[in-house]
Amino acid sequence: MGIFKELRIKLGLRKQPRIAADTWAKWYLGKEFSADWADGNFPTWDACLAGMRGIGKPLNILEIGSWEGRSAIFFLEYFERSTITCIDTFDGGQDEYGSNAADFPVIEQRFDANLSSYPGRVRKMKSTSVKALAALGEEGASFDLIYIDGAHDRDSVHVDSLLAWPLLKNGGVTIWDDYGWRRSDGAIDTRPEEAINLFVASRHENIKLLHRQWQVIARKVCGDTPKFEPRLFFSGLALRALRIRHID
Repeated sequence: MGIFKELRIKLGLRKQPRIAADTWAKWYLGKEFSADWADGNFPTWDACLAGMRGIGKPLNILEIGSWEGRSAIFFLEYFERSTITCIDTFDGGQDEYGSNAADFPVIEQRFDANLSSYPGRVRKMKSTSVKALAALGEEGASFDLIYIDGAHDRDSVHVDSLLAWPLLKNGGVTIWDDYGWRRSDGAIDTRPEEAINLFVASRHENIKLLHRQWQVIARKVCGDTPKFEPRLFFSGLALRALRIRHID
């Protein structure tokens, strides 16, 4: 691909053809899933990521929270030359999956089976996100696309964001899931929304917002990334001091 053609795609001056729903339905033939929490996001991903797909370069993708591998399959098929690192404990967490605890061993087996048709393209890290992200940082890993869909409480989402952001390449894209999700008790300080708002606001000079509805999708733009100070974060002072309800 010529340099000017590539530049036009990056700048959004050349639109890429959208993927039809019947096309991505074929990607899941022969796969087994207990739930479908991803398909509703596919049109949004296609709209926001078409430029990256059009460039045709190999992409390195990171996914925090993989469940049975449905979203991972989308990324592997959508970006045909991509590889993906999938982080999941496969033992649930303190969120809405708790009622499915008896199925967790089966969930991991389904993930393994569903991703087995992508040899050499999937790295599975069975770990908490904090340990896995720290290990990736020590390795010097970097990613073109990061999907954050792990634990659904505010503090966990914020920690995942803080640890994943330095791994994202300049020009790369982060997707946060469940921005519009609500717990049954309705408490705002438990929602992913507040963590995402806080993170985006604190990095506003380095973020270009691409989408905000059920998910938030943003591109990392060139500039100095503020240093993460664990002492300040884990004290809880930052979260208690800031209550950002909306992204400007």
